[in-house]
Amino acid sequence: MAAQRLTSAQSPARAPLLETEDDEPQRSATVASCILNLANTILGAGTLGIPSAFALCGSGLGSGLLALFAMLSAFGLHLLSSSAQIIEEKKRAAGETPGPATFRSVASAAAPRFSTIIDLAVAVKCFGVATSYLIVIGDVMPVVAKEFLGSKAAVLTRREPWIVLAAALVTPLALKKKLDALRIISACSLACCAGITVLIFTIAVQSPAQWDDDAGVALVSFNMQTLQNLPVFIFAYTCQQNIFAVNNEIRRPTRARVDKVIVTSIVSALCVYLVVGNAGYQTFGVDVKSDVLENYASTPTISVARVGVAILVGSSFPLQCHPSRMCIFSLLDQAKGPRPEGDETDAAPTRNVEHVAVTAIFIVAALMIALSVKSLGLVLSFVGATGSTTISYILPGGIYYTVGPPGV
Repeated sequence: MAAQRLTSAQSPARAPLLETEDDEPQRSATVASCILNLANTILGAGTLGIPSAFALCGSGLGSGLLALFAMLSAFGLHLLSSSAQIIEEKKRAAGETPGPATFRSVASAAAPRFSTIIDLAVAVKCFGVATSYLIVIGDVMPVVAKEFLGSKAAVLTRREPWIVLAAALVTPLALKKKLDALRIISACSLACCAGITVLIFTIAVQSPAQWDDDAGVALVSFNMQTLQNLPVFIFAYTCQQNIFAVNNEIRRPTRARVDKVIVTSIVSALCVYLVVGNAGYQTFGVDVKSDVLENYASTPTISVARVGVAILVGSSFPLQCHPSRMCIFSLLDQAKGPRPEGDETDAAPTRNVEHVAVTAIFIVAALMIALSVKSLGLVLSFVGATGSTTISYILPGGIYYTVGPPGV
């Protein structure tokens, strides 16, 4: 009855995703903090590869593709969030107490047979992305050390010390149980991203390439390389794994507030991509490299920008650890089976041990792979093979079609 009264008295845009009073004290996240964390999940080292993607399709087509996949991603996030709301309302109507929304809880309601596969795909995908962040730090920081220290500290020009140091520094952040606890580091990360964006734009304004054939800058270019480069645009807004944490943590979780988080985060990322993509491409034309910072002369300013990249990806590591850990918890709970009837043992201590153990294994495994694998492309190819396209674009529509209102 309560669910029916909610449906009739409130519009979908104002209906809270979780209403129970017991859950309300856990909801400490503001709209701003959710935007910071979701935007930080989206933006990463891949931002520096946007200009090279433009070089293969032209600035006009590249900008159009960025806008297209921004809209598709925002719509997919809206569908996932709406599906979580619908499932929770159905559970209340059936007299059940819904727990926090997760990929498993939503996928189980839509396609129970595939919920385990989805958990595995999300866990592995996020692990792969987190590992790639350590590899990026191992690639970036030795160059900075060589610029500032030369041969005075040869050990710091090797990738291994930086990767180990990065893993140690992100450990306390990865142990946080809520995304909202990462809002300050996300703000610092986005500040670094903004600084890099301004730097690339400023250089482009001061020394723009000529829009002619000699510069190799085009508005539209389409060939087989353009198609091969599509994944850069397709995965530019991947953050679906953290939308459920936004649902679970945001204060007054109305549909309008969650959509505000989604739209603001996606639009912010789109603006950064458009500026970096067009500015970098206009400056270097077809000669732009996969990491646009490699095109610039080695100067203290560019070295500081590289440090900013390291901070950006390092602060994003815990944002990948969080959803991966939640999926692993889900798999562990499934393996243990339901608790025996009448068992009132407090499960919190066990969960705390699992939290530390899973996080430690996640970090150590990522560290070992980052130390032994130097090819970032190899790791990213593995991430793509684990179902990024399915998770980002196919699942949201399929889940909402299954659990949504009839006739959708």
